Amino acid sequence: MPLYAGVCETNITPPPGIWMGGYAARPGVALGVHDELRARAFVIDDGTQRAVIVAADVIAFPLAMSQRIRQEIADALDTTPDAVLLNASHTHGGALTGIYREMGEPDDAYLSVLTRKIIGTALQAAQTLTPVVLTYGVSSAQIGVNRRQTLPDRKTVLGMNTAGAVVPQVQAMCATGFDGSLLALLFSHACHPTTMGGENRLFTAEWCGAATEMLAKKLEREAAEAGRPNSTVPIFLQGCAGDINPIRRGDWEAVRENGRQVAVAADAARWNAHGRLAETISAEEITLDLPCADGNRLPFAIQHLTLGGIHLLGFPGEMFAEYALAFARMTQAPMISLGYTNGCHGYIPTSEAFAYGGYEVSDAAYYYQTPALTPECDSLLQSAVEKLLA
Repeated sequence: MPLYAGVCETNITPPPGIWMGGYAARPGVALGVHDELRARAFVIDDGTQRAVIVAADVIAFPLAMSQRIRQEIADALDTTPDAVLLNASHTHGGALTGIYREMGEPDDAYLSVLTRKIIGTALQAAQTLTPVVLTYGVSSAQIGVNRRQTLPDRKTVLGMNTAGAVVPQVQAMCATGFDGSLLALLFSHACHPTTMGGENRLFTAEWCGAATEMLAKKLEREAAEAGRPNSTVPIFLQGCAGDINPIRRGDWEAVRENGRQVAVAADAARWNAHGRLAETISAEEITLDLPCADGNRLPFAIQHLTLGGIHLLGFPGEMFAEYALAFARMTQAPMISLGYTNGCHGYIPTSEAFAYGGYEVSDAAYYYQTPALTPECDSLLQSAVEKLLA
């Protein structure tokens, strides 16, 4: 039986006048909208198993919101919550969703609407299922730099570490109809959407939104030139970007250029996509108890989807780039590692990072209102992923 897939997208732009997430130093509430924020859903079914991927232009999903959305989608679409993946772009130009302290107060009315819209988008995607073929491609790109810079006095600051790890690629998964038309282009890159700083008070999907919009326009032009309607939905998925910041920062032109580079690479990855992948889907989730510095344990759920032989790993945290590189070495199959998925417990440093301290290791836990982790978490995570891939 062939794979069947459907897509849908909706506008989730918040109203001006509510607090934005991402920067504690922001001087006040949002004053307006620079560009629209969106949620996009991709539903895929092999006749036995159904999986749902939702990508949204939000800073992060609170755990309770994530659990509710995943359960309601699963119930409505006759699947299980571990087959529903929620990925936040981590834009610092979206609404405060309630995870962080010292960034204002979340707007409960907006969060209620956001929850209903995301659930509805997934359900609508499931109404449009059509036979598809999956392909996978990759292309080089690097808009970011490792931000953990160690100074001569061994103090680690948020700066530029050009020797540090990055994930210099865009990965793409294409769902193409039997008539040759591209239904969905899911693409992933790892970089913080922090081109604009805390002085910005306009809602924006940041470079992630710029890349998606540029791809959408290009695909629309291609469809017009071919004389067919355009039905392709580009869907951005944020990777393991915990220690990666954009190289270009500070203005809207930098946002556009960062987006352009990722869009060009995603389009190249689309054309590099090859091979008809398997027509099977699987989903599983395991929960680790990660040791914390205060002696407590943090429940940390790792999601594993396989779509036609492509591995997708979802982590509810700001995973360092080194993890994505390590996980990719564990298999010869395509591997897409995603942070900010199904919630966000804070930064997940590697064991080596603890010796250098810095914001992600020591300070960020205050804003996340979660305990800091310990170096032992690294080996626990790697062992768990090895078991999932076995």
